[in-house]
Amino acid sequence: MCTANRARRFPIPEWLIQRSVTMLPGSGSDEVFITSAFSRPLGAVGMRLVAPRPGSGGSVVHSYLAALDAALEPDASTLVGGVSLGAQVAVVWAADRAARGLP
Repeated sequence: MCTANRARRFPIPEWLIQRSVTMLPGSGSDEVFITSAFSRPLGAVGMRLVAPRPGSGGSVVHSYLAALDAALEPDASTLVGGVSLGAQVAVVWAADRAARGLP
């Protein structure tokens, strides 16, 4: 089933259309993989992918946190996700913001 057919089967809420989603790669992966895996399906439902390049060496997590901070949308909820390590960083970042009462 193509992505467009899935979008019709599972309607996307209007508030998600034309939104950006920052997706972080896993360790040993990069923004090229994230783009190849997610840009088409997200685009098919009207969303734009932001795939930051990981930092090198020990700065990967720090670079991911900085990328998520930079992705903040002041007038809307910030959509984040990832694969493996990237997903873990995104969840911790979002939970930390929520615990501090931040959007």
